[in-house]
Order: sequence, then C-alpha cells, then structure tokens
Amino acid sequence: MADSILSITIRDSNHPCAPYQSTSHSFRVEIYHCDGTPLFWKGVNYGATGVWLDTRGAKRGFIHAQVRVPPGCYLVRAHAKCKNVVSDWAYVGVGCDQTVCVNLVIPTLLHCVLRTITGLLLSTVDPPEGEEMVVKIMPREVKEAVKALNKVADKLPKDLQLPVPPTKKEIERIAKEPKLKSKRESLK
Repeated sequence: MADSILSITIRDSNHPCAPYQSTSHSFRVEIYHCDGTPLFWKGVNYGATGVWLDTRGAKRGFIHAQVRVPPGCYLVRAHAKCKNVVSDWAYVGVGCDQTVCVNLVIPTLLHCVLRTITGLLLSTVDPPEGEEMVVKIMPREVKEAVKALNKVADKLPKDLQLPVPPTKKEIERIAKEPKLKSKRESLK
C-alpha cells in the first residue's frame, strides 16, 4: 500500500489566509482515526503524543509538515508546546498515494469563550432517563457560569478576522426555519 500525505499548515486567526505568524509557537500535530483511536503507523504514535511540525514560519516557529499516513479518514488537531494554544479539529479523508492539504486554525480565547456559553445554554447530556439539556439539569450553575464567561468575553479583545460563533438565539432561529427539501424529495 502506497503512503499518502497530509500536508498540514497552521493558519493564523488574525490572518486566516496566511500561515501562522502571530507568535513564534511551534506546533505538534495529533492524528487519530475517524473513530477516535490514535493512528499508529510505521512505529510512530500520532495520537496524544503527536509529532512536531518541521517547517518554520515567519516568526521561526514550526508551523507546517508533510506527514506520511496510510489512506484513510482522520481527525487532526495541533497544539503548541505551551499547551494553551490548540487548533480546532479537522476531519480529513485521504486516498491511496494522494496528498491532501490540512489547514488548522487556532481559535482566539474570545472564540472559545463564546462557544462555551452557547454550549452551556444548548447542549444536552444523556442521563439514564433520556436526553436532557444541561441548563435544565443544573440551571443555577449554568446561569453563574454564563454570567462569569460574559464578563470575561467583555474584557477580551475582539476577533479581527474570524466570524464569531453562533449565539443561542441564532441557533434557535435557524432551528425554526423551514427545512429545505433535498433534490430527491423535490423530484418526487
């Protein structure tokens, strides 16, 4: 079986069209199979321990690498050595003897805080009696957490380039919109 290549580049949330240039961070990439099990390939564990990227960016940190993998579907993310700089996940499919570009964005702290607020207000858990919203199970804790996170968000610098995550109101509005028919349904 021929190796495939994931061409991985860290992108900059302040300049998303450019490779990472905000700091001199060097990044380690983690690669998991699509089911969440770590990729172990040719004696290398690409999971939680990951591998360092090997090409330097403008600020001299390592922000790119060509990683040989078997053909398959993968979950990929990267983090810097300081461990508080973590990319979003990317789901990547790569075919036999193929090179696929993987661009990973490091979200800002504001982006993470806003996603957490929406998650607390809309996420569900599956207790033994069935799916239930977190805010209904622990309303006081969620209310206090959202209040505290909103205070933090108000003091953080605004994102320069990335769109902000959807709010609870925006997601609820979208959920109420009429469902679009698929091409198959409209042909019937």
